[in-house]
Amino acid sequence: MSFENLLKKCKKPQSSIVSRVACVTKAFAAGVVADHNKRNRPFSKGLAGIYANEFLRGKWKLNGEPLIFDTEGQCVSGQHRLHGFLMSQQAIESGQVWPDAQSEFDCVIVSGVDPETADSVDTGKGRNHADVLFRSPLIDDLISADWNKTANRRKKWVTCLATAARLVWLLEGGQTVSDAVKFLHSEMLRFLEVHKNLAKFVTIVLDAKDNDGGYGGLKISLAYIAALGYAWSIDTVEPLESDVVKVDSDLTHAFTVFIEKLANGKDSSKGSVCHAVSGYWNTLFSEGGSKDRDREIMGPFIKALNLLSSIYHGDTDNGKKPSDIKLSNKERENWTECPIGLDGWHSLCLVNAARIKANAATAKETPPEPDPAPIRPAKKRPAKKRAAVALPDDDGGFDPDGEDL
Repeated sequence: MSFENLLKKCKKPQSSIVSRVACVTKAFAAGVVADHNKRNRPFSKGLAGIYANEFLRGKWKLNGEPLIFDTEGQCVSGQHRLHGFLMSQQAIESGQVWPDAQSEFDCVIVSGVDPETADSVDTGKGRNHADVLFRSPLIDDLISADWNKTANRRKKWVTCLATAARLVWLLEGGQTVSDAVKFLHSEMLRFLEVHKNLAKFVTIVLDAKDNDGGYGGLKISLAYIAALGYAWSIDTVEPLESDVVKVDSDLTHAFTVFIEKLANGKDSSKGSVCHAVSGYWNTLFSEGGSKDRDREIMGPFIKALNLLSSIYHGDTDNGKKPSDIKLSNKERENWTECPIGLDGWHSLCLVNAARIKANAATAKETPPEPDPAPIRPAKKRPAKKRAAVALPDDDGGFDPDGEDL
């Protein structure tokens, strides 16, 4: 039965509520905010700023979500969208350049709602990043067949990808996880178009966890491991000839072997990087209390990958100790201002972020920057020694389903 025929099964409504689609202008938004928003929930400038970001980037779409007004003409739902729209117009009028900014937008407007029903609005579960990716056609081209066999496996895979994408997005902007910048759904989808190869690393890590034989050697977030492995493997030698960031195939293979050994604990050799990571994790998680995500998890794993880089360029994989990857007191103190950088692409990101910050300080003002400044791989880096990769063995550990950072 068609949807139109199905609608005929409905009865004539008894309600006086009216629904229409209108083109919202600055004058309308300003009028609502000034005179028709007297009994709404408390205003959140942060939430309005998120909407402003969408309008400035031209990403706001007519999706059926309405602005709702009661029988007295007061706004019940939509104040933050309208405030955000006005904030975007103020940014444009102040001289900021946003080529795709929207000067008006189409929206469903519902009026005539009983004022007493206001508290029943906006109580549903919001869509998170994994919800958006789960139904996105983009995922069908990225996910492996094995992880797409069932809805549960697809959900686990996209949940890991969503968290990993946000971390790489923060790394690209020279930010830390603790900065907790809002990663908009539309920005995430655009970002994954450029960083499609991140999906390979999600599969590598999830496969390693699946095939660890019950050893459980991966003790930190799987998304976290995938994101850092991808950032570490980005190719900074070959020019970016397309809109998709490339990864170095040799580094990808080195990372795959490293993670597999770390996950299952096989072929472990005392003094290897794997052995050092396992020893550090075993000590860290045997102690009670919460862990500092940046200083006790992120920084040490970055240092471990940098040790792998030195081995890849000719160093020997022996004599490594857990203390070699643990952050020193000075590194812990300086993490926020100068976090530990992965060799290669991420180091370039940190340098660029520092330059932007310095320029802003010189100008004595920091212009709004909703997105972390994107970095593209450099065209050249010192030639790497293509010696046989002597990868570590490992003892292992366990990840308590830590897909979420």
